[in-house]
Order: sequence, then structure tokens, then C-alpha cells
Amino acid sequence: MGLNQEQLDKANEFKKQAEAYEHLMKEMPENVSSAWYRFVGQMRECFYMDEQWDGEQMTFLSKGKVSVKALLQADKITVIVDDEHASTVISTPVAVDEIIQTLITKQLPERIMPTENVQLSSGGGFCALCWYNRENSEKQDNFIDFVMGFALCYGHICESAPCESNHNNCLIDDIGHGTPGMTAEQVTHILFPYWWAKSKFNVAAE
Repeated sequence: MGLNQEQLDKANEFKKQAEAYEHLMKEMPENVSSAWYRFVGQMRECFYMDEQWDGEQMTFLSKGKVSVKALLQADKITVIVDDEHASTVISTPVAVDEIIQTLITKQLPERIMPTENVQLSSGGGFCALCWYNRENSEKQDNFIDFVMGFALCYGHICESAPCESNHNNCLIDDIGHGTPGMTAEQVTHILFPYWWAKSKFNVAAE
């Protein structure tokens, strides 16, 4: 299950995007980067939306329609909802919780995760969702989707065969740290399988 040249070129572009994002976040003040990670993580956990990232602004879309914009600046984050003229400025993780509560009232598409009949791997992973799980990646499309999403999210290109028991060593501790620009499906199948099971069920990852 290897990539053709066009796919490999695309994966390398995603890898560069992830590396640029990591460098940017290291340059940000700690309070701003912490608030940003929390905001992105909360948006991913609460809502099922696609993301667009241009290096400064994160746009969240529902069915192709822009619902929320978040502009990352040197000393703050400006969040715009619906009305281009109405914005909220946040610069601390605590302020994030307030804006998320406001967004919940906006009837944005809710992310619904299963809570029953959950099968976990030995490392706490949610195998049923993971595109890297062998059963889910037998189709070429699923494997390519995983490789592309993995390159974008983590900045690594992995072309190895799917594992038997899922990836038990997550590369990030929180879903907010994955590179912006993922689709709602990529968030579901690449970020959540490990992190959600680990955090919600308090399952040890070691």
C-alpha cells in the first residue's frame, strides 16, 4: 500500500504545513498558545466541522458554510461568529470556556461520540474508529486517507502497513495540538481513536 508520486508530493506539502505550524506555536507567548490549543481542542471535541487554516486564521465550516473564524495574533485570539462585525477576544485558557459555552447555544453541528459497546486496544485506543486499524484500512482509500491525515496532523509520513492492534503511542497529548486544517472526518478517525478513549475513560496509555 504505497503512495504514488502525486500522493507523496501532497503528503510532503502537508508535512511542511505541520512543521510551519509547530514553529509558529513555539514563537507565540505561552498564554496565547495555551488558549489557542484549548480553543481548537474544545471546538474539535464539541462540534463536527471541517477546518481551513491559512497560517493565521482558522475557519470552521459546517456543510461548506463558514460558522466560526479564529484569528491567531501575537497577543490574542479574535473569534468571529456569524456576524463579521461581532467578535470576541480571548487571551487565556479560562476565557476559552466562556466562548465555547456561547458557541454551544448557536446550534452548531454537535460531535457525537459513542459511549457504549466501546472496544479498546491494549493501549487505550479506540480501534473501531481508527483508519489505521487493519480492518478499517483494507480498502486503499482508507489507508491513503490515513497517511494524508497523519502527515497533516503530526508532520510525519507513514507508509507502513496497518498495525494489528492500532497505534498505541499517540504523538500528541491533546486533540487541540494537531495541525489545523483537518476535516471533521480526519479529526474523528485520526485524533479521537486514541485521545478520546484515553481521556474519557481514563484508560492508561502505557
